[in-house]
Amino acid sequence: MNCCGPTIHPPNARSKSLVDTLRLLMYIQLVMGIVKLLTPGSSSSFGFSDLICCLLIYQGYNSLMYFSVVMALFFEGFSFVSLFAAIGAVIQNKQGFFDNDPSNPYFPTTFSAIVNLLSVPLYLTVIAFCFLAYREFKALAYEGLGGGFGGGLTSGLMGRGGNTGGGSYLPSTNQQQQARYNGKSYL
Repeated sequence: MNCCGPTIHPPNARSKSLVDTLRLLMYIQLVMGIVKLLTPGSSSSFGFSDLICCLLIYQGYNSLMYFSVVMALFFEGFSFVSLFAAIGAVIQNKQGFFDNDPSNPYFPTTFSAIVNLLSVPLYLTVIAFCFLAYREFKALAYEGLGGGFGGGLTSGLMGRGGNTGGGSYLPSTNQQQQARYNGKSYL
């Protein structure tokens, strides 16, 4: 049983390759997030943000939910901007990236500086692949093959059903309105 929604297998080769790539990037980011949490001198908020993004990426690729991938994209963008601002503050204060100052526990160590600098290309790569996955998963949701909530925008009211089996979610009390929408797509 999956706590993040039903597992949906990718229906085509492109979505399968994106799911595999997102899975690999999620594992890399999971390791980086744990390292950031355990590294002294590193900001733990970057580590927590990485772990939350891993959960969103997992939920997105496991259930082909484009909304989770979009949220992961925003989390990655926020982490990238925050990390870029932190690097800018080090440059502005004319501090060295690899200078060790044992008297200041908040000053980054050499290891934490390397981890943070390695996060920049990781964030950019995850942002790019989350955008590609968003496009693919949204297209699958429109076709009724993907995840999302009931197959995306074309399920339920539009009668095409997605992964819910079709039908209408309109209340049965207004039969005239239900007959007008049942089985027709207005896209």
